[in-house]
Amino acid sequence: DVCSSDLEFKVGYGGFAKTENRLEYIKQILEIDINNNLSNNKEIKISLQSLDLEVLDNIDRKNIDLNKQLEVFKPIAEKTRLPLYVEIIMGLPGMTPDKFFNELDIFGSHQLSIQWFEWILLPEAPAYSSDYRNKWGIKTTTKSNGWSYPDTHANHEIVIETNSYTSTDYLEMLMCSSLYNLFVQGGYYNNTVEWILKKYNIGHGTLIKSIYREFFLLNNERSAVFLRWADILEHTN
Repeated sequence: DVCSSDLEFKVGYGGFAKTENRLEYIKQILEIDINNNLSNNKEIKISLQSLDLEVLDNIDRKNIDLNKQLEVFKPIAEKTRLPLYVEIIMGLPGMTPDKFFNELDIFGSHQLSIQWFEWILLPEAPAYSSDYRNKWGIKTTTKSNGWSYPDTHANHEIVIETNSYTSTDYLEMLMCSSLYNLFVQGGYYNNTVEWILKKYNIGHGTLIKSIYREFFLLNNERSAVFLRWADILEHTN
């Protein structure tokens, strides 16, 4: 036995090495963790900053191919009935709305939940420098905890615009990420959504793009949303 009681201690970890020759070791670690209830993690995470090669090159990162990760992690998730999800950083340099919706098509085809993280500029990171900001046309805003509920004790500098997308594009991606969560993770209108995807041979990203651009942008309610967004961006850097 690893320990006499699962209340004695828990192992904490934030992620694994992103090198293909370590996948088998990662699999073994996950199985040991899950079988012995060693950590508080009750889900299986796939870390992918982006699927787009240009974006990854811009941030000097290399991911393990999604399909290779799914080959390893999906059977474990199915066997243990643990959720499998992807971590994505919103708005990296080189990202565009079209690339964003293409990624949603791919993730949705695997029924993968997504946890999005804002791109926070930290003083110790290379992206914090003025040279890096100028290179990629980075603009930021100060976010206080949630977008809707300010918290003066949780201020973060969030990237909301680069050379490849505008702050309006960022709002589109932000709102559409919520729609993805609603349909894929939440399962709302599941039968209707699946019927549409099969009927028109499209992916979740394409459907969500249509809902945003052909419904929301034509609805009068958009005015209130854009006014709120302008208020949030009042202190853009």
